[in-house]
Amino acid sequence: MKAYQLCALGLLAAAVSACGGDDASMMADYAQDLGRHLDEVQAEHKAHSSDVAAASDLESIRRAEDDHRQRMDLHMSQTDMVMGHMMSCTDARGRHFDGEPFAGMMHGMRSECDDHRTAMHGAATIDAARTEESHHQDAMRDRHDKMRGQLGMMIGQGSGFNCPHPM
Repeated sequence: MKAYQLCALGLLAAAVSACGGDDASMMADYAQDLGRHLDEVQAEHKAHSSDVAAASDLESIRRAEDDHRQRMDLHMSQTDMVMGHMMSCTDARGRHFDGEPFAGMMHGMRSECDDHRTAMHGAATIDAARTEESHHQDAMRDRHDKMRGQLGMMIGQGSGFNCPHPM
């Protein structure tokens, strides 16, 4: 191999290393991290639904709602942090990743959770609270399905984006 070919090969290796090596993460890595957080959110919703079903009075349900809210806030902040990192991801042309569809879904999830908590605290009977919980579980299942679809698209797009923040 001639000297100029070795030099070109060395420069190419350095460029590849700088774009996807230890100092940078691929967007797909972040999308997979989001998937793990979404798994945790789904598990939290299932556990919470069981707590509501097992509650023997409205005060127990309201406490379960408050506890659920704290855990969900933590999950949502972790997801926001990952999304924040993804916003700095760029493709080969320097265009930033558009995370607005997923962020919009996250906002919708927050709104649903806020509305649900208000309804649960305002429920007059345990049956009304359990009915609201059932409606909420259906709504969240639908949101999770849509978010999974969006996440699949993000993972597919991820190979074309590099992110300056290491995971």
